Order: sequence, then C-alpha cells, then structure tokens
Amino acid sequence: MEIDFYNKVAEKFENYSTEVDMQKEFPGEDPEERFISELLQAADSRIEALDVGSRDGRFTLSVAPNFKKITAIETSDSMLETACKLQKETGITNVSFRKIDIFHNQYFSEIFGVIYSRRGPTDYLEFERLLVPGGKYIGIKVGEQDARAIKEIFGRGQNYGKWNEPVLKRDIKDLEDVWLTVSCAGEYLYTEYFKTSVDLSSYLEKVPVFEDYDPIKDRDNLARYIAEHKTEKGIALQRHRIVLVAEKS
Repeated sequence: MEIDFYNKVAEKFENYSTEVDMQKEFPGEDPEERFISELLQAADSRIEALDVGSRDGRFTLSVAPNFKKITAIETSDSMLETACKLQKETGITNVSFRKIDIFHNQYFSEIFGVIYSRRGPTDYLEFERLLVPGGKYIGIKVGEQDARAIKEIFGRGQNYGKWNEPVLKRDIKDLEDVWLTVSCAGEYLYTEYFKTSVDLSSYLEKVPVFEDYDPIKDRDNLARYIAEHKTEKGIALQRHRIVLVAEKS
C-alpha cells in the first residue's frame, strides 16, 4: 500500500516536495534538526552509509558530501526515477539509488558504517547484521500520537487507534533485543499551522497521514477538523516524532 502511495504522489506532483504555506512551532528542539545533527556527527569521508527509504533523494543528495558513499534504497519506481533525475541535475556521484526492499536484501554482513532512515521502513535485526562493529543506526520516526485529532475525525489513518502503544518504548526494546546499544532516544511533540484549507488539503495528499486521502470525498471531514482546530496562527495539526541513535558493539 505504501509503495502505491508514493508512486501516486510522484506521478501527480512530479516529486515528493510537501511545500505549502505552513509554519512549525516547537516547544523545544526541532526533531528534524536533531536527527540531522546526529547523522552529521556520525558522518565521515571514509564511511559508507545506507539510506533506507530514500524517497525522492533530495535529502540523500544533500548529505552525500559528508560520506564516502551512500547506498540509497527505495521500493517506489516513481520515487527512484525522480531521485535519479535529481542526481543527474546535481552532478553528485557518490550516491547509488537502488530498488531494494530492506526486508529482502542480499547485502553481505557488516558493510555499512551508518544506517539511517527518515520515517522509512525499519528492520533492526537486519540493521544489526549490516552494520560494521562500531557502526550506528540513526532514525527519525512517526510517534503514536501523530495527527491524532484529524485521524479520529476521519476514523482512519496511519497507525490509527494505536494511541496507547508508545513507539519510543517499543523501539528501544526492539533495538536492545538485537544487541544495539541506544545512545539517544528523544520524543518530540510540536504543531504545524496551515494558512488555508487548501494548504492543509494539499499537504494531506502528499504525506501518508492518510494513504487514501481524497480532497473531494474527504471534504466534509476536513471541514469539520478545520472548524475545530482553526486558530489565529492558522489551522493547527499536532505532530509527534521520535529520534533514535543506536550503536553496534
């Protein structure tokens, strides 16, 4: 289902850009900035990294100069096509975009110094196998409370109804179960404010809060949500992110 979603996004919008008129408000640290900071701290010109779920490749290419090489794996044909096109435009040569499912890969063991994932698929046992001793996994994930209010109004959505299953607690246990030592575990709640209903609707078409969002069929649900969450700053959408760093002994 997720592959179909990203193919649809790439084909309709030509890329994975989610740019709309929206402002973010953080009560503390920006989780994306924390993730990038952890990734760059682990980066080195001698290290080969694995990007799991590289989407349209923009982020991969932006951090590529910090590594010897990045192997970027993705399962969406349309996203890979967009990434390869962008790579050609940028002239960055130390990235290899490949259609590979992390759950069914054939890589040799202990070949990557860093494995990272930005809300992509996670297979911690496989990450442990692929990391060299001393190698690091760095990830940013969607928390269980992400966009909860709008999901409750729509009656569906990504991880719908799993409000009492803490992602951070689960993932720390999963990492420790495969002998990866957690060195950073952060949880972040913040708010996005959308200027108009058009901005929010366009955004929902491009992100997997709902993999089946339809601006026509869902307009009544969206109108109800906006009526309940419109503020002076804009239409509020609560977000929840998890940042994790773990090391292989």
